[in-house]
Amino acid sequence: MRIWLASDPNSADSGCLEDALRQVTDQPGEGHTLVGARPICHTSAGDLRAQQVETLVIGDGALLNDSGLAELMETDITILVVTTAEHCDRYQALAQVHPLWFIPPRPTPEALRLALGGLAGCSQRQSRWKTELVGLQQRLNDRIVIERAKGILVQRLAISEEEAYKRLRVSSRRQRRQIRDIAQSLIDTQALLLPEQNGYVEHSLVEGFEVNESEV
Repeated sequence: MRIWLASDPNSADSGCLEDALRQVTDQPGEGHTLVGARPICHTSAGDLRAQQVETLVIGDGALLNDSGLAELMETDITILVVTTAEHCDRYQALAQVHPLWFIPPRPTPEALRLALGGLAGCSQRQSRWKTELVGLQQRLNDRIVIERAKGILVQRLAISEEEAYKRLRVSSRRQRRQIRDIAQSLIDTQALLLPEQNGYVEHSLVEGFEVNESEV
């Protein structure tokens, strides 16, 4: 895990946090590397991406501004916030959508090690959920396309939905293509042959330019 420490230069505990973190990252076999340690005001999402940072440790008293928080929400970086219970409110919105872990000030190396392990688990779960969400969205999109294609066949051929789906499936097997691709081809053909039934209006003006049909 590649770690970046963003500290508060005015905090007396800043040096203690860095020392404890280095004790963790210097341990062979831990799999952690401290790639940078800078004051919070000199830390940006661009720096973190450039250093391929996986975890950002924010020291007690170091607070990102609203733009910095917004940038972090657009990354996949996990965040460990060292703070007191009464000062963690600022990060609650981020914690609802991002892998984030809280730990009390002046943590021991062992506490840091455990917190980093917890963060790694959070990151893995979120990555799995994102993958599952993408898969679900793709299946939904495919279902919509297939249903539209079935509707075209039902209307044009006066057949049942079951028969329409069977024809799409047979065509998919014969062409060795995904049934979703067969359905999309049918929809595209319908739009080309019968544009008025698909919300298209034929005209000679496209985006303010006249089309010369002899040049098409």
